[in-house]
Amino acid sequence: MRIRRHSRHDHSREIVPDVLANKQGHARTLKQGEILAVLQQKSFLLERQPEPFALVQRLEAGKPSGTLFWVAMRPEYLEPDGECYICLPDWMHNALNHGVFDDVVVPTVPLKVTVKAGEPVGFLGAEDLADEDNYPQVITTEYKTHIELLSLDEHISDFVANVKGIKTGKQYIKLKLKRPLFLRNGEGEDSTFEQMSAITRADAGRIIPRDATYPFTDKTGVTYFQIRPHSWMHQDDVEQLSQHDLTALNFHCIEAEPTTDFTRTLDESWLINALKSFNSHFDGEKGPQSSQAKMFYDSLIRSAENRDLSGRYTDKLQDAQLFGALHTNQMSIPEYARRLIVKHDSYWHSTRDDTRWSSVFKDREESPIVKKVNGGISGRYTLDG
Repeated sequence: MRIRRHSRHDHSREIVPDVLANKQGHARTLKQGEILAVLQQKSFLLERQPEPFALVQRLEAGKPSGTLFWVAMRPEYLEPDGECYICLPDWMHNALNHGVFDDVVVPTVPLKVTVKAGEPVGFLGAEDLADEDNYPQVITTEYKTHIELLSLDEHISDFVANVKGIKTGKQYIKLKLKRPLFLRNGEGEDSTFEQMSAITRADAGRIIPRDATYPFTDKTGVTYFQIRPHSWMHQDDVEQLSQHDLTALNFHCIEAEPTTDFTRTLDESWLINALKSFNSHFDGEKGPQSSQAKMFYDSLIRSAENRDLSGRYTDKLQDAQLFGALHTNQMSIPEYARRLIVKHDSYWHSTRDDTRWSSVFKDREESPIVKKVNGGISGRYTLDG
């Protein structure tokens, strides 16, 4: 079994990757009986014929580790040898050794299972979707991440606001509005900075990791930050932040009222607060694009505040506008949306008979396949109270 080179561009190549060579120039090979974890399967052209290959890692102590490489995938070369949870971080592997699949286990003694900073706390889950408008109707599956914070701590907003004033950890700078840019002259310790006529407009509010700005302190003790080639900013014209200054880093806490009807979630008041949060980042002083975005969100907020909440009338055009305003990829909205922290009541602890869900299932002419998908989802939600 010859080992072939892996690179990050292999997903787009057609010809099989090159064979790896050892110090003597001979092809590197695998020994019979070695156990490998298959991460991906792909067909490459070998001598002008398509051949199946597997992207693999060696298994050590039951976990994939070491270099990635390609090997031939023919049945005469490889044979299945069970399943391997290759996507699990180390702490999940440890927990798995004490648990039972698809069941809740309470250990008799505390387990020393530690989660390190930066490790994944989960992996993509499957969401089943049924399209009522197509025939024949089929269920498609999308894989998404859904992470919830379950907490009784009343001080989340204090944590986000960094009321303790913690300044350790990763550092950032945030650019202020209508502040001058500087040109650096000279090199090394003798560098001087000359103020230019240009000022920050569209850049205002931009957040940059401090170490990416090549901070330079001149002979007078003033620090300058490079925000782009040939453009520097004075220390008084930026806000210096730590990773704990979450509010200044655009995280925003919202408390949502309990949901009363899952078919009308766009009527909920937290959505207006989310739109106002987005709108707070726009300013006519930042330029025409920001000015137009502010006018749009001002109008949309007024429209949302005057929605018909009686349930007798649904404005589908308005629904589409609200949904689009929350999901657009323009004007940094995805970044602002990802940093919303919304406290809401749990929708997991309920059944399809709950008044909040009843309108979803009541008096609906659905095909059997759609009922299967919707009912199955509701059933799974009842397991996590």
